[in-house]
Amino acid sequence: MQPTLVDPLPIADHAIPTHLAAFDEMLGTGGLPCGRILELFGEPECGKTTFALNLVAAAQQFGAKCVLVDAERTLDARWAEQCGVRTADLTVLRPDSGQQAVVMIESLLRTFSVDFLVVDSAAALVPEEELEASLEDAPEDLHLQFLTRSLRRISTIASRSRCAVLFLNQARSRFKEDGMETSAGARALAQYAAIRIRMKAAAHIFESGRMTGRRVTLLTLKNKLGEPYAEAGFDLVNGRVRVVERKGVESADTARRAAGLGR
Repeated sequence: MQPTLVDPLPIADHAIPTHLAAFDEMLGTGGLPCGRILELFGEPECGKTTFALNLVAAAQQFGAKCVLVDAERTLDARWAEQCGVRTADLTVLRPDSGQQAVVMIESLLRTFSVDFLVVDSAAALVPEEELEASLEDAPEDLHLQFLTRSLRRISTIASRSRCAVLFLNQARSRFKEDGMETSAGARALAQYAAIRIRMKAAAHIFESGRMTGRRVTLLTLKNKLGEPYAEAGFDLVNGRVRVVERKGVESADTARRAAGLGR
């Protein structure tokens, strides 16, 4: 029997708009691509969770069913509401281990009822073997191996269920001598994420002498659905995202130097 080939619908027909024109344009999909994995990574306290909560709020306005996997157990419901999230309509999961998180995610995706799922964060998905082992006995690459196995399964199920999955992640130094960066489980996410976005925090924002937010820059280091190395700037003020600039597409070398990343 010959396989039947089906032409996929345009990406724009399978994306959740974020109401942030510069971000949707940067992704090249018109919004959060359904059935795909995305990674948003940066330094601690650069605004990743706040930005992600704004995406959740936008998805809810579009009528999407949203889930947040709070692996770090740091979600503040009041702050989420400040970011525009309808917390009564948000499903929040707090797993005790990486394995439990993956089981929860797979179970939800198999219901075909989730449109947008955020994992906060990939670094906090600690496998049970690592939790049970001593620091001396835990293999150094255990977390990477676990993420690779998990993402292989999640990417397939997410594609079938047409759910957009966003992993928040932490930037880490890869080689101390040259200052190059990577993220937790970067090799696994680099393989399975359709879009990888680097967030960098810039100046603080002050209003009436009080700090109310930060300016951030987002750069697509990988994009299977659009032009890579596209950049956009945003202000995160009192929990809300404001578009401030759109710089377009840069050369690969310039973008890598700006992000402090190698190949």
